[in-house]
Amino acid sequence: MEKDSSGRFVVCWRCVGEDLKGLNEILLGNEWLTWRKNYKQWRGGGAAGARGEATMKAAKRRAHEAAEPEISRRCTWPQLDEVQDTGEDVWDEDFIFSTEEIVLSRLFEWCELAVTQQAYEWLAAQQCSPDLRRVLLGSRLSSLKKGRVLGSGKGHTSLLWELLTSIRIFARMTPNGKISVVENFMSQGLICAMVGDGGNDSGALRTAHVGMALSSATSATVVAPFTTCRPSVAPIADLLREGRGALATSFAGYKYCVHYGLLNSVLKFKTYWHGISQSMMAAYFQDMIGFLSLSWAMSLARPAPVLATSRPTSSLFSGFTVLSVVGMLALNALFLEVNWNIITSDEDYVPFPVHKVRITQWWKLNQNWEVTTLFFTYTFQLFWSAVVYSFGDVFRLPWYTNLVLMALVAVNLGFLTFLLLSSPNWMTRLFKLVFEDITDNDPWTPEEYCPAMPRPVRYHLLLVIMCNLTCTAFLEKVIIQGRVGDYMRLWGRALSKHVTLRL
Repeated sequence: MEKDSSGRFVVCWRCVGEDLKGLNEILLGNEWLTWRKNYKQWRGGGAAGARGEATMKAAKRRAHEAAEPEISRRCTWPQLDEVQDTGEDVWDEDFIFSTEEIVLSRLFEWCELAVTQQAYEWLAAQQCSPDLRRVLLGSRLSSLKKGRVLGSGKGHTSLLWELLTSIRIFARMTPNGKISVVENFMSQGLICAMVGDGGNDSGALRTAHVGMALSSATSATVVAPFTTCRPSVAPIADLLREGRGALATSFAGYKYCVHYGLLNSVLKFKTYWHGISQSMMAAYFQDMIGFLSLSWAMSLARPAPVLATSRPTSSLFSGFTVLSVVGMLALNALFLEVNWNIITSDEDYVPFPVHKVRITQWWKLNQNWEVTTLFFTYTFQLFWSAVVYSFGDVFRLPWYTNLVLMALVAVNLGFLTFLLLSSPNWMTRLFKLVFEDITDNDPWTPEEYCPAMPRPVRYHLLLVIMCNLTCTAFLEKVIIQGRVGDYMRLWGRALSKHVTLRL
């Protein structure tokens, strides 16, 4: 401990004479010159110094533009021949470095700590000064991930809070001490897992976000949500793999349900606006046979065999989650309008005489070209979206390995294609499809009848639907989950980190 110019005690480090040569090489290198510029900017409130991104080239350019003297390679430290008592501790004031200078000049190796219960309590009782907190924060800026700094929380002044993420071994901890460690990690915004094999681990197993007991014969299994019979921490990797797969599957089902509700709103808007309505059989097929069965089949996806280095999103309103749902909805609404324009521009099209039907007589509003077009377009989109939201083989097995989902989708889409291209039969009449002239069903009359939808028009509808399904698959596979999405994620993380450092 030494007194600084203001009379305060600070931690200082002394250098022996035989180390001055190596120290001079470091201090006269580009890294030291970069640090000198960064340190000056950082102390002055500049963001470039905090990011540590200033280089000699940029420093010279700024100095030239500002007509300031450039930073030069100049030795500011005594040479070896000026040192007395070589090999012994040097007590000259020029050879004393503060902790701040050591850390910010990166003349150190950041180490991992091991503490006992007694040392843990001592760190918790020690107050961390603002200067030391600033130094420790500056030393962590080079290892920022996703724009968040751990430690240096508001209202926390203990040295333990600043060093907690650097401690790797907690030895001889009491049950209450283990609980305290878990709570401190959780209070820093970390997802904490606890693995234990004894009754003294029960409190920490219960406190952590995820607890795993290593034996089914101990009392720890009573409080731990997960249990393994393997006497190793390796099953925690299997637990993470299963958990990430389950989270990805849950978000796939979430997006499918949200998309179903939004797309159904578009369908209802079109039917209410034009005064038409689907048949009850069509609604049963879409909701009960289609939506319920496909939602269940999506949940049968198995996790990937290898634990990924990244993790799936955990935000219901993250950018890619919203883009996936809104983008698919926009494409489906666009192609729905294209099919609507195809039938209304056909020469055989006859608009439905909605003015002849009372609004309470909903069963008379379903035999027309408009309802037939909406039924096929909407149902194809609804069923195919279950496949699209099952894409992604990072945290789960590929979508085509879910045989139940593939079977249901193949049967349903095949049945829809058969209905669209078939001749009039009892199934087309059951779904109230206009594939034959309607002359005796109110409000249609023999004089004002609804003509059958020609087969070429149905082929055009099917072609547009296939293009629709291809575009939605391209959006999810290539843009959301592909290289475009990866680039956007990296750009977003870099921007988030930059904004965090600026703040």
